Amino acid sequence: SAADIAVGMEEQFSMFTTASNCEEAPSMDDRLSFAKFVLITLVVLGHFIEAYSKAGNQVATVIMHLIYSFHVPAFVLISGYYSKDLTSARRRKLLSGLVLPYVILQPLFCVAYTGLFYGTDDSETQDGMMTQNWSLMSGRRRRDWNFLYPFAHLWYLISLLCMRIWLPFALEMKYTVWFHMILGCLVGYNDSVGRFLSIHRTVVLLPYFIAGRLLEESGALLRPVGIKLKFTAFFFVLLQVAGSVLASQVDVPLDIWFRADSYAKVLGGYSSYGGLVQLGCYVWTAMCLTSFFTILHVATERKTSYISIAVKETEKVDGSRNQRNREESSWRDSLVLKLAFWGRQSMYVYILHMAVLMLMAKFGYYDSLFEMESLETGITAQVVGTAMLAVLVSVLLTLNLVVPTIFKCIIEPDVSRFIFRRRNALVESESSTSLIM
Repeated sequence: SAADIAVGMEEQFSMFTTASNCEEAPSMDDRLSFAKFVLITLVVLGHFIEAYSKAGNQVATVIMHLIYSFHVPAFVLISGYYSKDLTSARRRKLLSGLVLPYVILQPLFCVAYTGLFYGTDDSETQDGMMTQNWSLMSGRRRRDWNFLYPFAHLWYLISLLCMRIWLPFALEMKYTVWFHMILGCLVGYNDSVGRFLSIHRTVVLLPYFIAGRLLEESGALLRPVGIKLKFTAFFFVLLQVAGSVLASQVDVPLDIWFRADSYAKVLGGYSSYGGLVQLGCYVWTAMCLTSFFTILHVATERKTSYISIAVKETEKVDGSRNQRNREESSWRDSLVLKLAFWGRQSMYVYILHMAVLMLMAKFGYYDSLFEMESLETGITAQVVGTAMLAVLVSVLLTLNLVVPTIFKCIIEPDVSRFIFRRRNALVESESSTSLIM
């Protein structure tokens, strides 16, 4: 009921206003779910400010270069980390968690987009622009869509399915990450692949997916880091910011981070250097991922050993300071656990934020972008406001008693009794949500 939803919302928001006494440190799953909340917020932010970047706003372009260089590869790496052997139960989750949602969502989004941004006739002159400078249908005609070309963000469902199926074969190879990096550098020379079943993106992103699985096997992800690596990560962050500013100044195409089209389409006359460009993107993204996961470790680790030792040695002299350390650590752990809870709902945010974006464009949110004379003053303020809105939307789309309750039958349909031969008795700890995000 509406009253139950209101109570649930009050309980979730009250987590940040009540004192916490977190005695248990966040687990690896909690820390990665926390990372997923951060990453999915960046996904929403990138999509919400893309129209400003296309209009030439430098601030939006810098932000997009900065986050697009690593946020999707980080998601793919985490997905690879959780990928295990394809048992019967996991194969069924691939069908119910990836294939079926795509079959449902692809026509829903395409029909909705057609109704919102195309006219009533079938004229070939219609371009289906969502804003004056941006179309999610790539300028195709009103009914020119099908299941072979995923709508906008739905490419991830197809790519993740393909990567999940290919993973057991990839793990049998020596130097498998390097081999797939070479494939990722070569696929862009083929003009016929493109966005068909998201093959281009799948091939380019496969090294991150495989690396995630190898990191899980070795236990190397989020290990304790030394002071040298922390300083290195800090230096990498500064380098990333400087590189993003430079890229926006020299008009480096953002499409190199989208990993969706051939070099001929993205680089034009420089397409012969596409392989080197993609190799540079791999190196740059590896640097970004190193920074991100190092910062993630520092932000989510619990220094219980330090606190306990300090208490024993200086209990009388520094008791108040150690008490503050305990409270700070407890508060931080509690915050990580609460954001991790929202991060576990990241699939809902990923799927539904595009619907929010379409409604924003339809009802004029971006109209003022094309009415202002200055692209660097008034519009920059809009970029900042839109970034704040992206955070708010990310939180609202995770509320457990609102969005998941309403859309669960579409995004996580329970069809085991209808399409599978028998119910599998094996209990898996891996949820269908983790298959996506």
